[in-house]
Amino acid sequence: MGKDTLRIKEITVDNPFLKSGDTLLLKAVITNGDGTYWMGLSLRDPLGRWFDVPSQQITLSSQEQTMTFKWRAPNSTDFVSGDFSARVAIWDRAPEEPDPVRIEYVDLEKVATIFRHIDDFDHLDYRVWRVIEKRTPGLGFFKAENVIVQDGLLQMKFPILTKDGGEIATNDGVVPPYGTFRAKIKTPSKMKGTYTTFFLYNPHNEDEVDIELWNNKTNQIDFTIWIKATKIFSDKVELPFDPSKEFHEYRIDFYPGEISFWVDGQKYSFYKGEKGMPTSKMKIYINNWWPKWMEGSRKLKTGQALYDYIKY
Repeated sequence: MGKDTLRIKEITVDNPFLKSGDTLLLKAVITNGDGTYWMGLSLRDPLGRWFDVPSQQITLSSQEQTMTFKWRAPNSTDFVSGDFSARVAIWDRAPEEPDPVRIEYVDLEKVATIFRHIDDFDHLDYRVWRVIEKRTPGLGFFKAENVIVQDGLLQMKFPILTKDGGEIATNDGVVPPYGTFRAKIKTPSKMKGTYTTFFLYNPHNEDEVDIELWNNKTNQIDFTIWIKATKIFSDKVELPFDPSKEFHEYRIDFYPGEISFWVDGQKYSFYKGEKGMPTSKMKIYINNWWPKWMEGSRKLKTGQALYDYIKY
């Protein structure tokens, strides 16, 4: 046995869901080789940028051996969240040296999903979020008293006999605007005339990427994109389930050349940039409110939207 029979037999990752600053632990099993070689790991982010882990020397015998790599996810301002791919390779010498020969490699299309931030709402972190109080775009007001974190859930209330709601937004925008943005939501039941939302927005130039859920038992969801207050994309979809019965994950993937909208890991709609793309620094917003153009009367009981987590 030698380099001609050398194989990477198996690759495992300890945790495929991480956030900035976490350490990815990858193990590779090598077999059918004798001699001394070098192994390397490279990871590629959603924009195609590569991150190289320092190579390691390994001396093989006839038995299988396991090589462990550790890589800390970047915590930089230009970090872009999403699915990372990887390449594990074996070389005849250190790949940092001149003219190395690659003997064997394995590509992994999706080795981990890495986020900039994960909020499980054990509490409302005011370093990340601010609670907004103002008149809504429709009827009533956004009020701080309607935003509550309890039992590991963010609660957005529709108070009894009012047309008020609640809203929070991140303190900092996402620069660049690229990444994956996810929220696990359970909508209120029988709140005709109201929206539950999760969206990206720049209040200064009104760039916006929306997910808006209708709370009227029609299971309708709206996906909308705005550039400087001009609507350039809109798609209405009827979900195959009642979003008020269980929690579901709603997701925006925003990368160069495409903005896509997902529910529970399934792509429901997408926009390829035919009329341009939002380019500004946007914040993440969560709110519930009463649009003027929807039909619905004040309720005799309090309703609430529940958010289990936000990942971006």
